[in-house]
Amino acid sequence: MTTDFEVFSAAITSDMSMLCTKHFNFSHSVDYLTIDDCNVEEIETEFLMNTKYHPSALQISQNPIQALRKHTFKNLEIKWFYLDGNLIEMIDPEAFFNLTNVKTISLQSNRIRIYNSDFFVNVPNLDTLNFENNRIQHLNEHSFKFLQVDGSALYLGLNKISEIDPNVFGNMTADNLTVDLRYNAINNLPVKIFQGRNFHSFNLTGNHLMYLRFELKYEPTVEILDYNDNLNPYIIEDLKLFAKVFHLRSGASGLFLILAQQNVFFSVFTIYFNK
Repeated sequence: MTTDFEVFSAAITSDMSMLCTKHFNFSHSVDYLTIDDCNVEEIETEFLMNTKYHPSALQISQNPIQALRKHTFKNLEIKWFYLDGNLIEMIDPEAFFNLTNVKTISLQSNRIRIYNSDFFVNVPNLDTLNFENNRIQHLNEHSFKFLQVDGSALYLGLNKISEIDPNVFGNMTADNLTVDLRYNAINNLPVKIFQGRNFHSFNLTGNHLMYLRFELKYEPTVEILDYNDNLNPYIIEDLKLFAKVFHLRSGASGLFLILAQQNVFFSVFTIYFNK
């Protein structure tokens, strides 16, 4: 193994089938640890936990890792995890455990089929979660119950999501979310998906929406809805009607809907997209 130091970064360049803490007992602090394309197949549990220095950012990418086991990352001070472009298919409950400083966890471009909120335990400062370009099909209730930071961002685009539980955002203290569900297989949203929660933006670009049905109580809770590129040439007219019903302000193309502040009481509206 060779380790190259540049300022406060370390880049691992040699092959290793398993990542073990004993290889990473640095003599001084390292801000950014990169382990890319090193043929890593497995990460030991409690990786880096007993080292003197924890990096601020850990990047493990382009390796044939297939699973993250329970407590793979435990009691660490790392703020940014980038585990992109591996072959991860399975994540055990509590794989990310007691990471009180973590702000970003990115697992994009893997092969994850099943998403579970129990992957993450005690991550109070997490504000960015990225599962883009995986194979996730379902989002169950309370999927993001661990999120506590207002303004958090969820990136779930380019999956195979077709089913979303109406209470997917239940038991979550974070508010004013950015949610990206671009290019999935969503036909319609649960009626009450926005109930009791504020969203900065909700991106449904490139899905297969045939109709919208919303039950809104008091005032609308979504600032920006993006329904661009839904494979329907008449969708713009439907969205203009939707905007008119709710007295919304729509963009020039009619694809971005910005909700005005007003009261809507116990109303149910259904908008069908023309075929």
